[in-house]
Amino acid sequence: MKFTTKPLILLLIVAFFSSCADNLDFDQIQLDIDPVFTTPIVYFELNQNDFFDEVNAVEITTVTDISDFTVLQSSTVQDNLTQAVFNFEVENRFDRTFIIKIDFLDDNDNITYSVSSFAILAGDLDYVSPQIRVYPSQTPDFLNSTKLNISVNIQPSPNQLDPDIPKTLTFKSSGTYYLSF
Repeated sequence: MKFTTKPLILLLIVAFFSSCADNLDFDQIQLDIDPVFTTPIVYFELNQNDFFDEVNAVEITTVTDISDFTVLQSSTVQDNLTQAVFNFEVENRFDRTFIIKIDFLDDNDNITYSVSSFAILAGDLDYVSPQIRVYPSQTPDFLNSTKLNISVNIQPSPNQLDPDIPKTLTFKSSGTYYLSF
């Protein structure tokens, strides 16, 4: 028995060209696309040496760092940002409580937006802050933010820091940005 594929191919070609198709009208499509993107902001680890002045053998109560905040440098983002949502996670392996304060700054180090400070209790390995929502329509100065100032303050305790004992404070942050065109 000999089988040929020519009639089968011919049948498929005829069916393909004679099938029904309506013209598509793309003008009827209503697309509302509001992009959302998430970026990491700052990540750091502090250990006991960061809170100890070895020369004077005293504790340093506050460690501060200013980081670049470049998300808002795009005019597209500045013109279309409807809200920004910030998340902060901390892992505290110290037997001490920390207070963290976060300020957004402009080019001249003026505060454009302040996040309420939050306390991370001793030994809290899974601290997640409540989401911080910023609406540029309510706080337009926020759009001028170019830097992030983070202050980490270690709370007093009868337990003296020992730089030879490894303990760390790990800080992670991210931002989710909602745009509307």
